Amino acid sequence: MIIKNYIQGSQEWLDMRKNHIMASEAPIIMGVSPWRTPLQLWEEKLELKPPQQLNFAMSRGVQLEPLALAEYNKRTGNNAKPCVVFSEEIEWMGASLDGLSEDQKIVLEIKCPGKKDHELAALGKIPEKYIAQLQHQLYTSGNYLLHYFSYSEESCFLIEVKRDEVFIEKMLEAERKFWDMLNNFESPEPQKKDIEKQFISIDSLEWQEVAKDLKDILAEKKASEERIKQLKARETKLKDILIAISGGENAEGCGIKLELTSRKGTVDYSIIPELDGVDLEQYRKPDSESWKVS
Repeated sequence: MIIKNYIQGSQEWLDMRKNHIMASEAPIIMGVSPWRTPLQLWEEKLELKPPQQLNFAMSRGVQLEPLALAEYNKRTGNNAKPCVVFSEEIEWMGASLDGLSEDQKIVLEIKCPGKKDHELAALGKIPEKYIAQLQHQLYTSGNYLLHYFSYSEESCFLIEVKRDEVFIEKMLEAERKFWDMLNNFESPEPQKKDIEKQFISIDSLEWQEVAKDLKDILAEKKASEERIKQLKARETKLKDILIAISGGENAEGCGIKLELTSRKGTVDYSIIPELDGVDLEQYRKPDSESWKVS
């Protein structure tokens, strides 16, 4: 295990991630991530599309992580600290650890998940979508024991995860193939998610409150003209809040759907002297995008 002093979240850390396969990317590469596909990750790595923005759930996790780390250390006495590690065998493998015990023998992965995943942790189970991330951390660090710590303000659950050599072999095969695709500029096969418009699911209290107000607004079909103006102004403000909560992602929850729609730019006829035989496309204004709630 090679330990380096990157500050997680810094620009230097972000630049490093572009040139390594990190633990959080392992589930994506293996096709079990509910959030991103191998093609989407490939495009982000090559800077063909902007990186994923933090959504509400991710921001919440970042805010709670220091509290979770303190609680973990209090319960175990392991004095774990965050660090970035790299594999001694494979130069492009890295992992940003939520914590590494003082004796460097135990890897810590903190999750501040939603209700469903936290209830699974209470039963001693880990969602499949996280398994590859944990095994990637174990392989990269060269360790054989990881603590999966599911945290909420009300309760905490710790699950011991051991190194799985059979799983790691399959994971490394998939990661090597993905790494070669990056270097050869050969894109992964598109999945169904890459073709169809996808919506992340959000059921946070903040989303619920905004969704309730929006549904009331959308239900008022026959309001007066002045009331309609008021409702539209309120709808615009609430829509902006949803966009912020979702981190700019298509999302749905509590009976409300938020999606980014595009409209082909109109042709500027005012600058065309004659229409016959003229290529109208060259006069078309740029396409536009807008957010719609329904």
